[in-house]
Amino acid sequence: MSSIIPRTAWGARPAKSRTSIGRVDGVAAHWEGGPAGLYTPEQSAGLVRGIQNFHMDRRGWSDIAYSFLVSRHGQIYEGRGLGARSAANGSNDANANWYAVCLMLGEGDPFPEAAKRGARDAIDYLRRNGAGRQVEPHSTFFNTACPGAGIRSWVRIGMPSPEVPLPPPIWIPIGDVDVQLSKVGLQVPLDSKGNGWRWFDVPFERVFSWGSLGSNPPRDKTYFPGTPHAQQDGGRTLVSVTDGAPSGSCLVFLTVAQ
Repeated sequence: MSSIIPRTAWGARPAKSRTSIGRVDGVAAHWEGGPAGLYTPEQSAGLVRGIQNFHMDRRGWSDIAYSFLVSRHGQIYEGRGLGARSAANGSNDANANWYAVCLMLGEGDPFPEAAKRGARDAIDYLRRNGAGRQVEPHSTFFNTACPGAGIRSWVRIGMPSPEVPLPPPIWIPIGDVDVQLSKVGLQVPLDSKGNGWRWFDVPFERVFSWGSLGSNPPRDKTYFPGTPHAQQDGGRTLVSVTDGAPSGSCLVFLTVAQ
């Protein structure tokens, strides 16, 4: 999970007002529209400030319109944040019941893997904090080109990230057949109730078994035991954990057929 850069860190202006969001059905995906170019990580905060200024000074809105923004480098910026109604989704119902995550990209810009990971982390964060599982492009709610063909297609196919690299395989005999297997470790962040989930971009039919690791694995990271489960979710695997440590992390190991 990428760290979220709070409003105070990117120099946000105070909001003129704040309206609470209602039932949160899911997240709407946006882009900025015009070409953003190949800006550096150090320039990202300035772009966010520019977006806020435009929304407040030119649009007359109370704050930056988006719930969170993601740079091309995968940095996640807090916009209106958790619990606040969006102003970006194009209709009263969509703003009242959907968060808005903006990828800071535009027409003709590349869609880097870092941006995809950041967007998925932002959406996962919102889901762990009460948002529904649905993700829709902005154009679902409003007649607009946003978020562009590339992002729209990526959302429609389930927001895949690059294939998780697998370690060297081992051969394990199962009955009369030797099956080539690898073990993969996934960090699953847990919420205040000790539950959490994340996707694994490998088809579920390739997942042979799973389990969790307790505390004190590598270096400075501490993981806590939990009860893992894996299931099919479209063309990938949904890994979930229950009964873990509140606000901790569980390391889930999956044995995967090559």
